[in-house]
Amino acid sequence: MFTDSGRLVHEPVMTAELVAMLEPNVGGQFLDCTVGTGGHARALLEAGAERVIGIDRDREVLPLAAATLTPWAEHVELIHSDFRQVDLLLDERQLMTVDGALADLGMSSVQLESEGRGFSFRRDDPLDMRMDRSSGPTAE
Repeated sequence: MFTDSGRLVHEPVMTAELVAMLEPNVGGQFLDCTVGTGGHARALLEAGAERVIGIDRDREVLPLAAATLTPWAEHVELIHSDFRQVDLLLDERQLMTVDGALADLGMSSVQLESEGRGFSFRRDDPLDMRMDRSSGPTAE
């Protein structure tokens, strides 16, 4: 979905339920394993989380997440990685525990609506279908 400024953004679902379940508190550290455009991370920060580490396999969404999370820039770290590397990423930061973690699995509207991604049947794009276009072969 596009904003008034023409920026492509994915509006996350169930943010109220997420905040109620994770109960972010002042000083809390959270891990968003699929940060996307930053909607869930924003909800955690608005509810009081001190720090959010956002991971995404899709390098192209990280600037969108950074824009969404600008008011909390000093409380956010965005990392281009696969969430399967979470243990290594936390070890590198000497972070032994987090107060909560989430993963919103599947494709986002950004991937479906972006030209050239090859996820949607609505466009006559090359069949790419990679979450990370910098790695591996395309689906063609």
